[in-house]
Amino acid sequence: MNDEQLFKQNGRSNNAYKSKGGQQDQTDQIDVLTDKSKRQQMKNAFESQDNELKARLQRLAPRAPKVELTVVSSATLQKGMLINVDATGLISQESKRGVIDGIVYFGRKKSIKKGTHDPNAETTTKPKQVVNDFVIPSKNAQTAEQQRGRHFQLRFDADALKYFIKDLGIGHGVFVKQEEPTILKDNMIINVGEAHIVVNLLKDQGDEYDSYQAPNEQARLKLKIFGGPSSGEILTPNCDIRIDDKLLSKSQAHIKCHEGQWILFDGYNDKPSTNGTWLYLNEDFEMYDGMVFKANQTIFNVKILV
Repeated sequence: MNDEQLFKQNGRSNNAYKSKGGQQDQTDQIDVLTDKSKRQQMKNAFESQDNELKARLQRLAPRAPKVELTVVSSATLQKGMLINVDATGLISQESKRGVIDGIVYFGRKKSIKKGTHDPNAETTTKPKQVVNDFVIPSKNAQTAEQQRGRHFQLRFDADALKYFIKDLGIGHGVFVKQEEPTILKDNMIINVGEAHIVVNLLKDQGDEYDSYQAPNEQARLKLKIFGGPSSGEILTPNCDIRIDDKLLSKSQAHIKCHEGQWILFDGYNDKPSTNGTWLYLNEDFEMYDGMVFKANQTIFNVKILV
């Protein structure tokens, strides 16, 4: 993680004083005191920045847009449940994390060992630090254990006055339902039915596994399927593709090459697919009114309130 990571201080593990021939090492003593002073200065600087950000977000909140998430379907959350977010964070219910930093974390684990850098570290009996604002429950204890941690985040950009969503690598991923034609990028992940398709753009010459890099050159398209009955298949399409999956529509999606770029469309001939074509959100994605996304077994509809 980057700026959403918890701050971890690394202090010295040695004693404050060392003894040499019965005398304290004054150099080490001064060095340790200096380290303590620097650590305190760093702590004060972080606290000052946090307080400035908190004050700014609180000033922006009354006039900034808000986000309302509606649970469309879920295995564990009530259908129709509303989750409201503003510039300061979660407002429809009490945030479990209780921090105002413009980010709302969703996941299946509430606490970690205090001071731990990794929010997915094992919990202990030592003091804990809450890492999620909204905890998504699970009916299966084993799944809940495997998916403990932060699943995704909603982040308010105080400069742009917009919200962004991003997957954080725990669980089955966060995917947005495709509404408009999408230019395919190297290593993009597409979800249709039970299958996940990894996109690779390849050079015209050389090793077929060499990822395409030059933006102005024509790229060959390679698709690799994971999950579902067709898992493991590698496709370099120059004709129609069939994926054996009962959840897919007859014409689930189609791809066109236009001016050197491969473009993905949901459905065919203006007829959308039944269950949708979904795009993995491994980078910040701007949220918009009417957007639909899913995380594990829950589908959300997004409403931007202005």
